Amino acid sequence: MEDAIKQGQLFLSELTAEERSCLYNDLLSIKDVYLCNKDTSFYTFRKSAEQLSVALNAVKGLFVIEQNTKANF
Repeated sequence: MEDAIKQGQLFLSELTAEERSCLYNDLLSIKDVYLCNKDTSFYTFRKSAEQLSVALNAVKGLFVIEQNTKANF
């Protein structure tokens, strides 16, 4: 355990101030996502992903139709 702590401290000591700031912000973002989703089941994520996929395909279809319409004029 102490070895892991020393390795972590060494890693952090080698980071620049900007890198430490980015790491801290990334960790805060991960924490926020975790807190938002901690009571959500895998089923909810899967269903949301499926709905997102359907929506993206619809948007792609509209874009293709729009491009084809512009090409015909």
